[in-house]
Amino acid sequence: MEEYHKAKKNIYLQMMVLYALLAVGALRLFDEKVILGLSFGTVVAYLNFYLITYRIERLDQFQEERKAVHYVLLGTGMRLLLIIVALWFAIRDPRMEFAAVVLGVLTFQIIVFFQMIVAIGQRGLQERQNSVVVKQRGGE
Repeated sequence: MEEYHKAKKNIYLQMMVLYALLAVGALRLFDEKVILGLSFGTVVAYLNFYLITYRIERLDQFQEERKAVHYVLLGTGMRLLLIIVALWFAIRDPRMEFAAVVLGVLTFQIIVFFQMIVAIGQRGLQERQNSVVVKQRGGE
């Protein structure tokens, strides 16, 4: 469970760093509509990630698999509703740039995608190093 909490903390931190980088870039290139949209979308992404982790941390309280599945489905529905409402609000509010809201909402997915790429790259590198060691031992 310690590894889970460490990974969760890293994702929150990486989301903040990604938001900061995007916000600085947006400040230099765009107007306040983009900053407001990006900020709103990132807050929605944080809330979405919090809801995911909240559900995951409480899954072990269910004895029956059927109840656990319903619990997860309800949480997924709530998170999708959150995103739908946020995007609807972004479309209706002229003070925010819709594309920036979408980018903010996707910060969690972007972080997870890059973590997956790094993990695959590290695994591939480790496998290559292991195969080189095996070849060297076989050649001795």
